[in-house]
Amino acid sequence: MNYSIKVEANAETDLLEAFLWFEEIQEGLGVRFENDFREAVSQLVRNPYNFQVRYDNTRIVFLKVFLFGIHYRIQGTQVQIASVFHTSRKPRS
Repeated sequence: MNYSIKVEANAETDLLEAFLWFEEIQEGLGVRFENDFREAVSQLVRNPYNFQVRYDNTRIVFLKVFLFGIHYRIQGTQVQIASVFHTSRKPRS
């Protein structure tokens, strides 16, 4: 079964900030980050239960290349992406 994806506002902001930051470092690096993110999301669509619950019914899937985690919850057949951030950052309260 495939799940639908909903990217919440906080996660959209996280993605944009990371993309712009990587593009500042090197042109095209933001695109590589975006591709790594999309690859992780494609894993979630196929089976979001592959990743363990870490806190407050929230699961995390880590990107393969960039040190970022996608924090998400499962609601029925929808995966709700709550945040995306560097593994050394603390989650928002």
